[in-house]
Amino acid sequence: MWRPSDSDLVSAGVVTRITNGEEYAIAGGGGTLSRGDWDRALQKTALVYRVMKNKYPKTYSEILDTFTDGTTKGAPQAQVVAEARSKLNNLVRARLPYADDAALVEFGRLVVDQYRALQIQDKAACYRFASGVGDQNVIHLIPKELTERELDLNARIIAPDRAQSGSRNNEGAWSKIGARLNSRGYSAKDLQLLTGKVSTSDQARYCDLTIVLYQEISNLPLIEAAAILREFFLPS
Repeated sequence: MWRPSDSDLVSAGVVTRITNGEEYAIAGGGGTLSRGDWDRALQKTALVYRVMKNKYPKTYSEILDTFTDGTTKGAPQAQVVAEARSKLNNLVRARLPYADDAALVEFGRLVVDQYRALQIQDKAACYRFASGVGDQNVIHLIPKELTERELDLNARIIAPDRAQSGSRNNEGAWSKIGARLNSRGYSAKDLQLLTGKVSTSDQARYCDLTIVLYQEISNLPLIEAAAILREFFLPS
């Protein structure tokens, strides 16, 4: 039996568009899922939520409030998930400079794999995600296995009790990275894309450059790579 694809259905006018349902109210609308229900669900979902509940109860409580309020108000699922994800990501980014070297480098490699997965499908989406302005539509383009890998890594990042990061002179490591980027056709002008305004025509180049940069950093010896990434994520 022939089963038409989503694109065939849209082009033939059988349906007007395809939805994953996330613009509709989150499951349990009307307040049928309590705060305790969400707590139990999140604790079963991923290790990162169990670590967060133990070590960062305030942030975890805020995430529970996000799901509970969203359920009560009948908010769209995409909106609720995006708000909860933002709270988790803010905590992870704040703890990244204090993660152990191996976790930091693994984070760099995860970034490469996520950006590549987006780049293959939509270079504009890759740019939005890499530049920090990605939305739920972009996030859904990331393969499930990479999302699960991210959640596992997030638990490793937020778990340590380390209070401050060590300092290191990274001039030598940056020289290596600069030489490798130059050998791959990237100039100092290209690097300005990472800190300046990016035009629509440069978005694909921005994505390419970001992937190569993280790749070259991650290929450095562990201590050097971690020191560079730690420098990236330390608050300015």
